[in-house]
Amino acid sequence: MSHFKHLVLEDRITIQSDLHDGLSFKKIASHINHDCTTVSSEIRNHLTVVDDMWPTNRKHNRCVHYVDCKKRHVCNFCQSIKNNLCKYCDQVTCSKSCPDYKEKVCDRLSKAPYVCNGCDSTRRCPLQKKFYDAKEAQLDYERTLSDSRSGVMITDDELAELDNLISPLIKNGQSIYHITINNSDQINWSSKTLYTYINKGLLQAKPIDMPRAVRRKPKKNKSINHKVDSKCRQGRNFDDYHAYMKEHPDSIVCQIDTVEGKKGGKCILTLCFVTLKFQFGILREHNDSRSVTQAFQYLYSIMDHNLFHLLFDVILTDNGTEFSNPTAIESLDDNGIHPHVFYCEPNRSDQKGSCENDHSNFRRIVPKGTNMDPYTQELIDLIFSHVNSFSRTSLNGHTPYESFRFLYGQDILDLWHIRYIKPNDVILKPFLVNQFFKNEGECHDDVH
Repeated sequence: MSHFKHLVLEDRITIQSDLHDGLSFKKIASHINHDCTTVSSEIRNHLTVVDDMWPTNRKHNRCVHYVDCKKRHVCNFCQSIKNNLCKYCDQVTCSKSCPDYKEKVCDRLSKAPYVCNGCDSTRRCPLQKKFYDAKEAQLDYERTLSDSRSGVMITDDELAELDNLISPLIKNGQSIYHITINNSDQINWSSKTLYTYINKGLLQAKPIDMPRAVRRKPKKNKSINHKVDSKCRQGRNFDDYHAYMKEHPDSIVCQIDTVEGKKGGKCILTLCFVTLKFQFGILREHNDSRSVTQAFQYLYSIMDHNLFHLLFDVILTDNGTEFSNPTAIESLDDNGIHPHVFYCEPNRSDQKGSCENDHSNFRRIVPKGTNMDPYTQELIDLIFSHVNSFSRTSLNGHTPYESFRFLYGQDILDLWHIRYIKPNDVILKPFLVNQFFKNEGECHDDVH
């Protein structure tokens, strides 16, 4: 059993699914390897209240006396020409007009499971409902986690006392280290904390009052990319990939990877269809998991959904942090049909060799270390149009463009903006990019 471990999105999805199936907290806890009290706390802390599912005949009334109520003309200003009971009124709610109104609360919400997930009466029940939603719970958890680790742990009185003590000394030219050493009985914070308070502007003393601090160049923080789901490889490793392909030998495999330019700048998500050697790319502003998810959401939105599921049935990628949220890619469709994401073994780029080999043609046009910040999606489409119009020995002299068009038609290539380049016009040199920007500049000059 996991102790002192935070729940991840996969755990929350399991909880939501098990609640829908009507399982007990103890059974749910065994599925996610946590204590049942953790499950109980998780559900109660992340409830979503829903008010828009009432049947029309009881839209305005949740009173416990609804069935037996015989009241008429409770409102002094009632203008109804009908002599109906007040509980049937569609103008004024009983909660605002009747002194005897008492809202009825479902017993299911006051004890386990505390939510309406899995209840058969959800659609016809007029009472207020509460649901547990895994994605909303994860977002709420992330916000809480971020808030708990931000700000400063000091009261206003303590801050004022600290300011009155150290700000005059700093303005006299004393260093933070000198002040903390000689006033240790009054200062209970480390030198690093005091520097943080000054840099945040919480004290009267400013960084300019500390000449050595101003003169020094700030240290560059190493960017550390964290995985969205640390358990993303479970059930998706390379052995699982082989097992799936053994059961589904006709599945199309799409290998994906990231091509980076200058560190921290724009990058490209490359998608390679192994048997056809066909590869195209999507420009991304940042190398993070969100941009990868957005790329697949874009493809799903512009493509025929049946063709999308055919081409992206199996996705094989490496262990980069940008690919650490497979659940987002696998949950694009609510109909149960979804891509299957698998991972190569660490440091085994040869396990998706087709994608890596096709990168060599791309690198003939865009060498490593190239700053891709000025690049546009139009330029990326042009580069891959030339790459896919390059004849391959493995395709008996045909091009990936021709092979892909023969199997899946011209329409999908037009959607991806990949066009045919005549054999003698194919360019696999950096001046293809220079030529593009030159033409763009001439177009802008013509406009102006």
